[in-house]
Amino acid sequence: MIEKRLVFPTTDNYSVWYNKKYYVDKTGEIVKMTELFAKGSAVFFSRPRRWGKSLFLSTIKHFFSSKYYKAEFFENKLISEDKELMNRAWKAFVISLDLKELYDR
Repeated sequence: MIEKRLVFPTTDNYSVWYNKKYYVDKTGEIVKMTELFAKGSAVFFSRPRRWGKSLFLSTIKHFFSSKYYKAEFFENKLISEDKELMNRAWKAFVISLDLKELYDR
């Protein structure tokens, strides 16, 4: 019997997609989020620890940033169904702040 383990990837480790580990596709949430932004709304992420907040924010960064974007990350994901948003992929200027070092002191 082959046992699959639930893996908690780091924010920069996208190998989880390609190593047949469990992955919850939250790219559809990017579509919903951009619709909220178009209406002038704000988004607040409040979830328990280890719930995927940093991974989701990293996914957003990898989708919109020309520096990090790779098409294969988003093929066959929910976001790939939105052709208009896919045309805007990697074309935004992304500012990313990592405050993790403040907590590691």
